[in-house]
Amino acid sequence: MKITVFTIISFVLVAAISIGATVEELKEMAERGSAEAQYNVGVIYFNGEVVVKDYEAAMEWFAKSAEQGYTNAQYNLGTMYYYGNGVRQDLNEALNWYTKAAKQGHGYAQINLGLMYLKGTGVDENREIAMEWYSKAANQGVAEAQVKLGLMYSDGVGVPEDHRVAISWLEKAAKQGHSGAQEYLGLAYYHGEFVPKNDEVAVNWLSRAAGQGKIDAIVALAQMYYYGDGIDQDRMLAIQLYEKAAKLGDSESQFTLGLVFSSGGDFPPDYAVAEKWFVEAAEGGVADAQYSLGLMYILGKGVEHDLLKGYMWTSIAASNGFEMATKARDELLAPDMTPEEVGKAQQMANEWKEKHQ
Repeated sequence: MKITVFTIISFVLVAAISIGATVEELKEMAERGSAEAQYNVGVIYFNGEVVVKDYEAAMEWFAKSAEQGYTNAQYNLGTMYYYGNGVRQDLNEALNWYTKAAKQGHGYAQINLGLMYLKGTGVDENREIAMEWYSKAANQGVAEAQVKLGLMYSDGVGVPEDHRVAISWLEKAAKQGHSGAQEYLGLAYYHGEFVPKNDEVAVNWLSRAAGQGKIDAIVALAQMYYYGDGIDQDRMLAIQLYEKAAKLGDSESQFTLGLVFSSGGDFPPDYAVAEKWFVEAAEGGVADAQYSLGLMYILGKGVEHDLLKGYMWTSIAASNGFEMATKARDELLAPDMTPEEVGKAQQMANEWKEKHQ
């Protein structure tokens, strides 16, 4: 189970005040020295929503505000230096401004500072210092920091491996709505990994994560409902969940739907729908789907019998290491095809691979 969180949090914080002031009025306040107005003018230029986007102008106003100790401006300035937005990338300056903001209690600056120490980015690697900054942010209730700490304890990164502490931090983040933490917990309780297996708790966390579009959570729920695994069986709901994951680009769910609609079972087969999902899965590199398409054309099952397309798809699957496809192509198809047909079908396969791989 993986949650991708070890990246610099790079968003520029939104305007901190809502006073109904015009851009010109904010600029006047900024010129008079208001750190808050200077920060807000910087955000306006960074986002380019009511003025032309101008990173250099944003940098200028963030710098004025940051010099006065305004933490959001210090954080934004650090992020712009980190990525080189409107200024030449300078990791030392990024570290400098993140440190200033972090020492004033800015949670996201603490997270980014922790990551720089953890990875040795712009500073000597120091996991103890990284843990200190992550802990400060996590104890302030910053969900991203709680997830980072949870994963560090889970994997034993910079601290002794401790799954009890890991789960505790992940639960704190999950209760705040962090979808990655919810998915991690749901899968952990579903598989009984690091915690006693508990299907009720698993469904709770997986449902929350699935509602936020987390694909692994959606697929796990679909499997539970389809097979009645720890929950009342509901195949129609399972298919809806597979469709949700498939529409989000999950190739394995696309392949599963192809199988469901081609075999029927709970309802009559729908080969047109099956072919659609097999094609999407095949384009995603699923060799089983490529082979299944080949069989549909070889057998004329729901599609017009077509040895050329059958050879094409089995050849594509074979090139991805699918041994049954190799056997079907070489033993079932090739003997009944002319050398010209084989050559044309192989050319079709090569053209498809050039386009999709």
